[in-house]
Amino acid sequence: MIVVCDPICVGGSHEKVNSGFIWGLRLAYPDEPLRLYADRTHIEAIRGILLHDGVSVDRIEYRPFSVAQRLFPLRILAYRRRLGRLLDEAWRAGTNRIFFLSFNPEILYVLKTLKGLPRFTGFKFTFVLHAAFESVADDLPLPPVLRLPRTSIPGPSRVTQVRKMLFSAPGEIPSRVIRSLAARVRLPRLPLPRRLAEFFSVKHVMEWRHSDDIRYIALSPHVARNASRYIDTQLLNVFTVALPTVFAPARDAPVNEYPKFAMFGYGDSLVLHNVAYKLAEKVPHGRYEIRVIGMDSRGTGELSNVTCPSGGRWMAREEMEHEARDIDAFLILYDRTRYRLSCSNAIFEALSYMKPVIHFENDCIEQFSTEEAPIGFRCDDLDAFVGRLADIVENYEANRATFQTFRGSILRLREEYSIARSVPALRASFDWPPSS
Repeated sequence: MIVVCDPICVGGSHEKVNSGFIWGLRLAYPDEPLRLYADRTHIEAIRGILLHDGVSVDRIEYRPFSVAQRLFPLRILAYRRRLGRLLDEAWRAGTNRIFFLSFNPEILYVLKTLKGLPRFTGFKFTFVLHAAFESVADDLPLPPVLRLPRTSIPGPSRVTQVRKMLFSAPGEIPSRVIRSLAARVRLPRLPLPRRLAEFFSVKHVMEWRHSDDIRYIALSPHVARNASRYIDTQLLNVFTVALPTVFAPARDAPVNEYPKFAMFGYGDSLVLHNVAYKLAEKVPHGRYEIRVIGMDSRGTGELSNVTCPSGGRWMAREEMEHEARDIDAFLILYDRTRYRLSCSNAIFEALSYMKPVIHFENDCIEQFSTEEAPIGFRCDDLDAFVGRLADIVENYEANRATFQTFRGSILRLREEYSIARSVPALRASFDWPPSS
């Protein structure tokens, strides 16, 4: 049996990448039954995205796992109780391997202490590295390169928060209500003592009591490459499995009267605000659209060229795909300070929907959009980004031919980074020698 657990995610968080891992594990171990432990709302999101993507995973059992949301140190105690029960159930099912789709330092600490118990000594764990892994970069942060003006983007209003609640996916409403109420109860949150905070850093807990029974997965080659500057990736058993994505069927390029750009997913509302306003100033009479395929279009309400079909509500995957069909290119608005040690799903969304990208200098994006085979335009700063958009608006037909070249590179990347091609690396990250 292959036991998989996500002890953190609720609702639709990480549902795309997690469903990709589940499908990858099924391909890697076709004869093994699967058991997934996750929050009830996340289980429903996983089921929904697998159904939507047309992926049939046979012999999979779903078991609810209550996500701990308590204050430290009660969170530690809750994790110890729940993870201890999970290990016990895995042991009774005849397996000593568990694949963790996410983790935090407290979870890793608890699992290492549980592994010290005689009953669980032989257990082996594989952990997927996400955004929290960025914290191991303990050098000075890189300066931002966007040179953003001092523009204030308002936070979500109470009306917007209520609207998001009403239009949330049904399974996400309880957790949203709890988080909203918790935010209004101002309990004193004392910082952890310095030594305790240092102990529970991601880097320290990864190194503490490390053994060959513990492995990690980086979601892009650039993550492992950059991480080697801060940790011993070989000693800590860091494998690379490109962010597993079930790609949508390839479609022909859209044929539009004028260019249509989109920010797909979360994006960055502040950078979008600055891009949109500067572009409106540069081509005041140009015909184009910047579509926000997500929930956050703050700071762009006065611009007629910026649209937000969601109206600030949650969008189902089917709606997002529908809105993306006639888009010429995705705007990826992260500069070089972002995603140094993690992988943005934005680049894989672009591959999935066959969209060239317009992006800033960024290690994550440039892992897949190289100088030899670009899948879009790289821009060094905000003015260059806006200038590129203006050129596309003013010379749309000429740029459409370039987009076709980018689409050829995208097709090759879809093949190279398909889940089926990642199966050997996935199996290597979760197989141990029989004698160990």
